[in-house]
Amino acid sequence: MNRDNLSNMFKRLSIFLVILSSIQITKAQNYSISPGNTLLTNAAMDMLSICDINITNEDTTTETFIWNKLDANFPPDWEFSICDNATCYLYLIDNATSAPLASLSTFPMSIHCTPHITYGTAFIRYTIQEVNNPNRIDTLTWDIRLSNSGVEEIANSQPIIFISEKKLFCKTGFGSMNQISDVSGKIIFSSAKITTPSIELSNFVPGIYFFTTMKENKVSTSKFILQN
Repeated sequence: MNRDNLSNMFKRLSIFLVILSSIQITKAQNYSISPGNTLLTNAAMDMLSICDINITNEDTTTETFIWNKLDANFPPDWEFSICDNATCYLYLIDNATSAPLASLSTFPMSIHCTPHITYGTAFIRYTIQEVNNPNRIDTLTWDIRLSNSGVEEIANSQPIIFISEKKLFCKTGFGSMNQISDVSGKIIFSSAKITTPSIELSNFVPGIYFFTTMKENKVSTSKFILQN
């Protein structure tokens, strides 16, 4: 092979490498979102509501996600925090990177909302994308509402509870959100799902408490007295 042919070969190889380096290979989107990109839900008055959009890694390797706030509009008295994979933030921060998510695992992008006693609607949007695949971007939307419809029905519907051996039992069944607060309004206990037949009260000091539960988007509250 003469010098000219060798030179032409190297030129062609250089051009090929330049072209190859400029090509961006797009990785498939290997995660799913449930129940969907948009979550429409009702909040409970003066009670914490946990609103989850679940991200599932369907790849065979570990994935890490970046999320960024697009916008957040809500009544001024409402309080929010946001959680991703193993990390919670005390307010709606602008952006973060999740902890690595193992293959076939799921974590909730979770908005925690306390509307207190102000009616209105919160509309919150975040984008989410894989670190290894930044060209694929999903927009997650939370539409959270608190209205005055059904207030009388809520006020008149009290769960039937009783205390036995420092355990709280609910005859009407625990709901999708359950809380116990003291007379000052401080939340002492909160759980989105209770799988046991009762709530343990052995660490509570004697006094007056309020048990609040939400079932089928309806909130009911009962007062109870815990004695020695």
